[in-house]
Amino acid sequence: MQWAKIQNVHVGCDYVIIAKCNHTTQNLRSRLSLNDIKEIVRYKIASEPQYLEQMEKEVEKKSKETLDENVCSVCHSSICIADNGNAYPCAGWQGYVVENIKESSLRDIWNNSQGIHYLRGLRKRDFPKCIECPEKNYCTMCMVRNANEDRSGNPLAVNEYFCNIAKINKELLQKRNIPGTS
Repeated sequence: MQWAKIQNVHVGCDYVIIAKCNHTTQNLRSRLSLNDIKEIVRYKIASEPQYLEQMEKEVEKKSKETLDENVCSVCHSSICIADNGNAYPCAGWQGYVVENIKESSLRDIWNNSQGIHYLRGLRKRDFPKCIECPEKNYCTMCMVRNANEDRSGNPLAVNEYFCNIAKINKELLQKRNIPGTS
Protein backbone atom coordinates (compact mmCIF):
# COMPACT_ATOMS: atom_id res chain seq x y z
CA MET A 1 0.00 0.00 0.00
CA GLN A 2 2.87 2.35 0.74
CA TRP A 3 4.42 1.59 -2.66
CA ALA A 4 1.09 2.24 -4.38
CA LYS A 5 0.72 5.54 -2.55
CA ILE A 6 4.17 6.66 -3.73
CA GLN A 7 3.28 5.59 -7.28
CA ASN A 8 -0.09 7.38 -7.05
CA VAL A 9 -1.90 4.10 -7.66
CA HIS A 10 -5.25 3.56 -5.95
CA VAL A 11 -5.45 0.26 -4.08
CA GLY A 12 -8.00 -1.18 -1.77
CA CYS A 13 -7.70 -3.99 0.67
CA ASP A 14 -9.95 -6.49 2.27
CA TYR A 15 -8.17 -7.80 5.31
CA VAL A 16 -10.89 -10.27 6.25
CA ILE A 17 -10.94 -13.90 5.16
CA ILE A 18 -14.32 -15.60 5.11
CA ALA A 19 -15.02 -19.32 5.34
CA LYS A 20 -15.33 -21.40 2.19
CA CYS A 21 -18.70 -21.70 0.47
CA ASN A 22 -18.88 -25.39 1.43
CA HIS A 23 -18.87 -24.35 5.12
CA THR A 24 -15.41 -25.68 5.84
CA THR A 25 -13.28 -23.36 7.91
CA GLN A 26 -9.70 -24.59 7.62
CA ASN A 27 -8.81 -21.46 5.66
CA LEU A 28 -9.70 -19.33 8.68
CA ARG A 29 -6.44 -20.42 10.31
CA SER A 30 -4.92 -17.78 8.01
CA ARG A 31 -7.36 -15.13 9.20
CA LEU A 32 -5.84 -12.11 10.91
CA SER A 33 -6.25 -11.84 14.64
CA LEU A 34 -8.46 -9.09 16.01
CA ASN A 35 -5.32 -7.33 17.27
CA ASP A 36 -3.88 -7.40 13.74
CA ILE A 37 -7.11 -5.96 12.36
CA LYS A 38 -7.04 -3.25 15.01
CA GLU A 39 -3.53 -2.31 13.90
CA ILE A 40 -4.57 -2.21 10.25
CA VAL A 41 -7.53 0.04 10.99
CA ARG A 42 -5.31 2.29 13.14
CA TYR A 43 -2.80 2.50 10.29
CA LYS A 44 -5.51 3.33 7.76
CA ILE A 45 -6.96 6.04 10.00
CA ALA A 46 -3.52 7.56 10.60
CA SER A 47 -2.30 7.40 7.02
CA GLU A 48 -5.48 8.03 5.04
CA PRO A 49 -7.59 10.97 6.29
CA GLN A 50 -10.34 10.06 3.85
CA TYR A 51 -10.64 6.62 5.49
CA LEU A 52 -11.75 8.19 8.78
CA GLU A 53 -14.11 10.52 6.94
CA GLN A 54 -15.62 7.57 5.07
CA MET A 55 -16.06 5.63 8.31
CA GLU A 56 -17.85 8.60 9.86
CA LYS A 57 -20.13 8.94 6.83
CA GLU A 58 -20.98 5.23 6.93
CA VAL A 59 -21.81 5.41 10.66
CA GLU A 60 -24.05 8.43 10.04
CA LYS A 61 -25.78 6.71 7.12
CA LYS A 62 -26.34 3.51 9.10
CA SER A 63 -27.75 5.45 12.04
CA LYS A 64 -30.60 6.56 9.78
CA GLU A 65 -31.43 3.09 8.46
CA THR A 66 -34.66 1.42 9.47
CA LEU A 67 -35.35 -2.20 10.35
CA ASP A 68 -37.11 -2.52 6.99
CA GLU A 69 -33.89 -1.86 5.04
CA ASN A 70 -32.40 -4.57 2.85
CA VAL A 71 -29.44 -6.34 4.39
CA CYS A 72 -27.29 -5.90 1.28
CA SER A 73 -27.44 -5.72 -2.52
CA VAL A 74 -27.52 -9.51 -2.93
CA CYS A 75 -30.21 -10.42 -5.46
CA HIS A 76 -31.47 -6.83 -5.52
CA SER A 77 -28.90 -5.45 -7.93
CA SER A 78 -26.53 -8.33 -8.52
CA ILE A 79 -26.26 -12.03 -9.13
CA CYS A 80 -23.35 -14.27 -10.14
CA ILE A 81 -23.28 -17.03 -12.72
CA ALA A 82 -20.64 -19.76 -12.86
CA ASP A 83 -19.38 -21.39 -16.03
CA ASN A 84 -21.58 -24.44 -15.32
CA GLY A 85 -24.68 -22.21 -15.34
CA ASN A 86 -25.25 -22.11 -11.59
CA ALA A 87 -26.61 -18.77 -10.42
CA TYR A 88 -25.75 -17.71 -6.88
CA PRO A 89 -26.18 -14.52 -4.80
CA CYS A 90 -22.61 -13.20 -4.71
CA ALA A 91 -19.05 -14.21 -5.50
CA GLY A 92 -18.38 -15.62 -2.03
CA TRP A 93 -21.67 -17.47 -1.77
CA GLN A 94 -21.25 -20.14 -4.40
CA GLY A 95 -22.68 -22.75 -2.02
CA TYR A 96 -26.14 -21.17 -2.30
CA VAL A 97 -27.22 -22.01 -5.83
CA VAL A 98 -30.54 -20.31 -6.60
CA GLU A 99 -31.01 -21.98 -9.99
CA ASN A 100 -29.19 -22.80 -13.21
CA ILE A 101 -29.42 -20.75 -16.41
CA LYS A 102 -29.22 -23.94 -18.46
CA GLU A 103 -32.58 -24.92 -16.97
CA SER A 104 -34.29 -21.52 -16.71
CA SER A 105 -33.74 -18.15 -18.33
CA LEU A 106 -31.92 -15.51 -16.34
CA ARG A 107 -35.07 -13.38 -16.48
CA ASP A 108 -37.12 -16.24 -15.03
CA ILE A 109 -34.54 -16.88 -12.33
CA TRP A 110 -34.34 -13.18 -11.43
CA ASN A 111 -38.11 -12.80 -11.26
CA ASN A 112 -39.28 -16.17 -9.93
CA SER A 113 -36.55 -18.03 -8.02
CA GLN A 114 -37.67 -19.01 -4.52
CA GLY A 115 -34.08 -18.64 -3.29
CA ILE A 116 -33.87 -15.12 -4.65
CA HIS A 117 -37.27 -14.18 -3.20
CA TYR A 118 -36.17 -15.49 0.19
CA LEU A 119 -32.99 -13.36 0.17
CA ARG A 120 -34.82 -10.30 -1.16
CA GLY A 121 -37.33 -10.67 1.64
CA LEU A 122 -34.74 -10.54 4.40
CA ARG A 123 -34.50 -7.26 6.25
CA LYS A 124 -32.36 -5.92 9.05
CA ARG A 125 -35.20 -6.76 11.47
CA ASP A 126 -34.56 -10.45 10.74
CA PHE A 127 -31.33 -10.20 12.73
CA PRO A 128 -32.68 -9.73 16.28
CA LYS A 129 -29.22 -9.92 17.84
CA CYS A 130 -28.18 -6.92 15.74
CA ILE A 131 -31.20 -4.71 16.39
CA GLU A 132 -30.10 -3.54 19.84
CA CYS A 133 -26.37 -3.97 19.30
CA PRO A 134 -24.42 -0.85 20.33
CA GLU A 135 -22.01 -1.46 17.43
CA LYS A 136 -24.62 -1.92 14.69
CA ASN A 137 -23.70 1.36 12.99
CA TYR A 138 -20.05 0.28 12.81
CA CYS A 139 -20.81 -3.08 11.26
CA THR A 140 -21.06 -4.19 7.67
CA MET A 141 -23.61 -6.95 7.78
CA CYS A 142 -22.89 -9.68 5.27
CA MET A 143 -25.05 -12.75 4.90
CA VAL A 144 -22.36 -14.72 3.09
CA ARG A 145 -19.98 -14.31 6.02
CA ASN A 146 -22.67 -15.74 8.27
CA ALA A 147 -23.74 -18.51 5.91
CA ASN A 148 -20.27 -19.73 5.00
CA GLU A 149 -19.18 -20.10 8.64
CA ASP A 150 -22.42 -21.69 9.82
CA ARG A 151 -22.40 -25.47 9.36
CA SER A 152 -25.97 -25.43 8.05
CA GLY A 153 -25.36 -22.38 5.81
CA ASN A 154 -27.77 -20.13 7.69
CA PRO A 155 -27.33 -16.49 6.59
CA LEU A 156 -29.13 -15.37 9.77
CA ALA A 157 -26.54 -16.96 12.10
CA VAL A 158 -24.63 -13.83 13.13
CA ASN A 159 -20.86 -14.25 13.02
CA GLU A 160 -19.15 -13.10 16.23
CA TYR A 161 -15.81 -12.45 14.54
CA PHE A 162 -17.37 -9.64 12.54
CA CYS A 163 -19.18 -8.34 15.62
CA ASN A 164 -15.74 -7.94 17.18
CA ILE A 165 -14.49 -6.04 14.13
CA ALA A 166 -17.46 -3.67 14.54
CA LYS A 167 -16.39 -3.13 18.17
CA ILE A 168 -12.88 -2.28 16.98
CA ASN A 169 -14.23 0.19 14.40
CA LYS A 170 -16.40 1.89 17.03
CA GLU A 171 -13.59 2.06 19.58
CA LEU A 172 -11.07 3.53 17.16
CA LEU A 173 -13.48 5.98 15.57
CA GLN A 174 -14.69 7.25 18.94
CA LYS A 175 -11.17 7.40 20.34
CA ARG A 176 -10.01 9.34 17.28
CA ASN A 177 -12.81 11.89 17.80
CA ILE A 178 -11.88 12.58 21.45
CA PRO A 179 -9.43 15.50 21.63
CA GLY A 180 -6.01 14.49 22.95
CA THR A 181 -6.32 10.79 22.04
CA SER A 182 -5.13 8.76 19.10
